[in-house]
Amino acid sequence: MTHNGKAFFHQYVPLIKAKALSRMIPRIFAQGAGVTLDLEDSVQDTLAPENTPALKAQARDGLRYLVEEHAGLFEGHAFNLRINDQDSGEYEHDLALLADIQGQIRLRQVWLPMVRGPQAMQRCFDDLRQRGYEQTQITPIMETLEGVRRLDEIL
Repeated sequence: MTHNGKAFFHQYVPLIKAKALSRMIPRIFAQGAGVTLDLEDSVQDTLAPENTPALKAQARDGLRYLVEEHAGLFEGHAFNLRINDQDSGEYEHDLALLADIQGQIRLRQVWLPMVRGPQAMQRCFDDLRQRGYEQTQITPIMETLEGVRRLDEIL
């Protein structure tokens, strides 16, 4: 379903199973939905957290694989990408991936989790611009009481 020409529904897809996504993403678009590629919450091992960094690296490799081996998936579509929290240690890896694939994928929005204040938004804005994503919007995800209390400042 669309609203004003934009996808109204979005399917979050974890990038762990990239080969399956090469078949799934066209089906999602065929239903009129948008795609949000996820490097964050859907990519973790809650029972063995020590495995999570390897899973996050696998997810980044999954996006790199899709961009390199299935470039047609990205033609004519804008994607959203949920990246990792700036304090997670994974954020810098996500930015390095974005620098590597710049120009090969059109990102409509980057979803930034754990936003606690406007400085997080400014940092992400600057980081994306430095990597060539001048037109990409940032959507803050407030998951802390501090973020909710500072919502007016963030917006």
